Amino acid sequence: YPPPVTMPNRHENYEGKPNWVEAQRRSWHGVDGLYDNSVDFQQFAVDYAETMRGVDDSVGRIVGSLEERGLLEETLLVFTSDNGFQFGEHGLIDKRTMYEASIRVPLVVMAPWLDGGAGGLRRPEMIVNLDFAPTFLEAAGMEVPDTVQGRSFFGLLEPGPGAERPPWRDAFLYEYFWERAFPQTPTVLGVRTDRYKFMRFHGVWDRYELYDVQADPDERNNLLGGFITPGRDRGAARAELAAVPLDAAEAQKPALRAGCRRGRRRIQCVAARACAGGSAARRGRAPSPGSGPRVRGSA
Repeated sequence: YPPPVTMPNRHENYEGKPNWVEAQRRSWHGVDGLYDNSVDFQQFAVDYAETMRGVDDSVGRIVGSLEERGLLEETLLVFTSDNGFQFGEHGLIDKRTMYEASIRVPLVVMAPWLDGGAGGLRRPEMIVNLDFAPTFLEAAGMEVPDTVQGRSFFGLLEPGPGAERPPWRDAFLYEYFWERAFPQTPTVLGVRTDRYKFMRFHGVWDRYELYDVQADPDERNNLLGGFITPGRDRGAARAELAAVPLDAAEAQKPALRAGCRRGRRRIQCVAARACAGGSAARRGRAPSPGSGPRVRGSA
């Protein structure tokens, strides 16, 4: 298994990151202490791939059975998972962080009766698992109750020629709460937009994280790291943050940029403000106006 670029234990892979991330390398959920040093990382990757091969074979049998019964052309197939998984990114394994490998969940939809069965459509919208129930209800021609959180993405599957993109969420709130069984990962509260990701931590005294996931998909350059990283010029760090462009959608959340430019203390209120106007959340709240009930979702 080829290791991710952020897996090696090198200074450049941890510069500007919270200290707990590097320390976790040697824990139950780290590549240098994998499951109490009881599992070899390469063998772990092979075993996982073999498990996924079993899933792939099972999906093939389901599709074959639907074909035999003449039901495939009228069946909506949704292939997804309950979470992503880290395979060495930042020296970690598992799902209990807000890094991209952890929160990005596979989502493949097959609907032969839509768009002439051509397929191949890729959508940029952010879907959370709260959206599945309303999507299935709409696909079945049923009314979606007002009490259901999330929203149907059924309309995104076949937008039609020349159709405008329907309005969609531009952010979601992430929450992971510390677990006694896995104490190496602190409570994580964060906001993910289509471009930026902000993470703050409870239970540890450590730096927060802010990434431009479009320019830095591997999350190697923490835009907040320069404020408390010894040897880095704070003036240069502020200039770097000030140069972060704002598009039309992000202009609605000026607190994100203003908070970052003022430093760490100001960052503490960013998460709530950046979510105003977002929608459903992964293990968080549905950030509608006012305070909504807690929900369990997935990015």
